[in-house]
Amino acid sequence: MSTDLAQKRKQQALRYGLIAGVMAAIAAVSVGIEYRAARPDSAAGLVLPGIGETIAAGQRVTITSAEASYRIERAQRGDQAVWVMRDRGDYPVSVGRLTQLTDGLRTLRTTRRMTNDPSKHARLGVDDPRQGGRGVLVQIEDGRGALLVNLILGVEPSGLYVRRPDDDQAWAAEGVLPPLRDIAAWLDLRPIAAGACGAGAG
Repeated sequence: MSTDLAQKRKQQALRYGLIAGVMAAIAAVSVGIEYRAARPDSAAGLVLPGIGETIAAGQRVTITSAEASYRIERAQRGDQAVWVMRDRGDYPVSVGRLTQLTDGLRTLRTTRRMTNDPSKHARLGVDDPRQGGRGVLVQIEDGRGALLVNLILGVEPSGLYVRRPDDDQAWAAEGVLPPLRDIAAWLDLRPIAAGACGAGAG
């Protein structure tokens, strides 16, 4: 009799313990949601959600910075579409660099909300280069001139930062992008074969 009573009490204690555990888990999830809502600086997500479906329509890439500004466009050479540097006599552009750029933009993520005070943009390197800032403006247009990408990137020793030109809010970000300030890094500089040089010399 006493054994049955002890067993019953044990089962009740176990049941109450499970209920308490479930309630604690629900409370923890609720607190986490409330914490993220109260701390928008911890928000994270893709900078350009959906760009994977639209970036293939890009026809023109314009990079503007204090160091260099250049324009890359899709051009037709015979029956082949190629990318050329308009500012360098339509010199061919490295396909690998373009792939690095598009892949980097697809996966570029915000990690933390930073300042929305324009007077502090220079600290993060996201001040507009068209107004003398040191940010890097990346714009990609489709064939009709519609902007698919319009971002100012701050590539700083302290990290990567991003904001939209029409939005004062800046974000810390993470991603891998090509050297945007270096024009030479984009050119498809293939070495000329020695045999070809010799043939031309005669």
